[in-house]
Amino acid sequence: MSTPLFWLQQWRQSHDLTQGAAARLFNVHWVTYAKWELGQKPLTGTALRLAQVLQEPQGMRAAEKVNSHP
Repeated sequence: MSTPLFWLQQWRQSHDLTQGAAARLFNVHWVTYAKWELGQKPLTGTALRLAQVLQEPQGMRAAEKVNSHP
């Protein structure tokens, strides 16, 4: 089992996002996102890079813009 990703949970909470809303930003099922936070599934590849980008203010603003379009 991986180490819980407390930073990912802190990031989500700092943006007032539910796990479901955060999962939509990553284009994954909420259960997958929850497993990342709990350390039950590793955050790798594209998802890891996206997490790094979203930690930056401009990355989150871009995600909000993209996510607001149907």
